[in-house]
Amino acid sequence: MIINLKTETLLEESRRYVEMVVRQYLDQGLTREQLLEQASKGLERAADTWDEHKQFAVHALKFMHKSISVAIAAVQAGKPIPGENALTTREREIMQSLGEGKSLRLIAEQRGLTEKRLREIIDDINKKIQKQ
Repeated sequence: MIINLKTETLLEESRRYVEMVVRQYLDQGLTREQLLEQASKGLERAADTWDEHKQFAVHALKFMHKSISVAIAAVQAGKPIPGENALTTREREIMQSLGEGKSLRLIAEQRGLTEKRLREIIDDINKKIQKQ
């Protein structure tokens, strides 16, 4: 799926829900970073499957809780977290745009982000890549 400007805006506006959900799962076996990663994946899955007739926040919360619950269950069972440190569709598309030689300003404009926010996302991507 190619993330369009509308989806990108929806994701950015919903980031506060990620923090809210993460706080509910602290001290249950995952680090804060792992919780943030799982909640963000859930948020992106929610955006992929969202029907505009539904309220996005409710839809997204369901996916974030599910993603975190699966990760916690895996850790408690002594198994690896599914897809941990894998790049999301959004992150792969950003890296592809950078590889095509597009400027940060252009990528940020296309995605409805500030250059500062795009740099933060790129820093997070680089951290994931280093862990792989």
